[in-house]
Amino acid sequence: MYFRGMNTGYDISEHNLEKALQLQHTILNSIIEGTNASVFSVDTKYRYTFFNRAHSAMMLAINGANIQIGRCILDYMTVTCDKEKARQNLDRALRGERHAEEAYSGEEMRSRLYFEVSFNPITAQDGTVIGVAVLALDITERKRAEDVLKSLVMRYQTICAAVPDIIMETDINKIYTWSNKAGYEFFGDDVVGKEAAFYFEGEQEIYNIVQPLFSGIEDTIYVESWQRRKDGEKRLLAWWCHNLKDPVGTVVGTFSTARDITGSKYAEEELRKSESRYRSLFDNMLEGFAYCRMLFENNEPQDFIYLTVNRAFEELTGLSNVVGRKVSDVIPDLKDSNPEIFEIYSRVATTGNPERVELYLNSLEIWLRIYVYSLEKEYFVAVFENITMRKRAEEKLRQS
Repeated sequence: MYFRGMNTGYDISEHNLEKALQLQHTILNSIIEGTNASVFSVDTKYRYTFFNRAHSAMMLAINGANIQIGRCILDYMTVTCDKEKARQNLDRALRGERHAEEAYSGEEMRSRLYFEVSFNPITAQDGTVIGVAVLALDITERKRAEDVLKSLVMRYQTICAAVPDIIMETDINKIYTWSNKAGYEFFGDDVVGKEAAFYFEGEQEIYNIVQPLFSGIEDTIYVESWQRRKDGEKRLLAWWCHNLKDPVGTVVGTFSTARDITGSKYAEEELRKSESRYRSLFDNMLEGFAYCRMLFENNEPQDFIYLTVNRAFEELTGLSNVVGRKVSDVIPDLKDSNPEIFEIYSRVATTGNPERVELYLNSLEIWLRIYVYSLEKEYFVAVFENITMRKRAEEKLRQS
């Protein structure tokens, strides 16, 4: 049905001219049928006067329609908004306007595709518009790729603007070529165009450290550098640097993120001092200390493991080398001989509610006063003292 029923309106008698026209017709038909583009034409009533195989297949795929010459294209379109948009575009062409549009078309449940469509008026010899020739290209994959790219660009821009870290790009000469908001806030509005070393405080080996990036190494290089903030203050920045490459793999610069760690460096030093003080207190406290994790099976406590104990723990219990071991290995009969202590530990590890208890530990033959609390679910801390001597004294007092 391709060109079938078309009437040229001419009475050609010259044999050679007729053969030439037939040849042109054949060539044109081959071109139209050989393309993947959807090609069709309609008259002023939107009725098909021609369509190629690609258009026929496309209409079947997106609308489930088996189209025919002489039928109205709008009758085959099942999506209301598509039909109205098609009518508007065809009307524009029927008014003599040549134009192009991009839009989705087709049923969601079938195959809704994105097309680039050009509308061209067909005119008679007297200039009257008698129809519209349409060429539609399926650019769905390109559209999806563009949408993905736009989404990625927007996400990249949003992240770069939102993150508190400094983000900078340099070219091969180590000149800053781009900065995010945090970079401008740190270095100043005129940072782009300046060399990175302009902001160094004192002699530094930064360039030597990052030189492998410019030689093509794929690793991320970490470096700390004292740099001058826009207000002149000296600050310590932690940098994570990676190279940038063009599509053929040539290094064109670096992409780096930085964080002001001046305060954290001071805090780390204070933390080390504090840890040293508390470690001394921990090791020399008179009470025993045990930090443990309760082990569950089918939501039922089955065992617990010692994670940290202090020196007093060993002195008060006589147990040694317990860290990393299960209590069932250290005191095998604890769960049977003292089920109450196991119940207390599991209850505190589960609920987070602290408890105090005095009890006799049958396995070790000692009395303990224990305070148990939890820092996080499934973990508990037991702080205890050996009160065996006091209990014996109390017992003697009662017997006297």
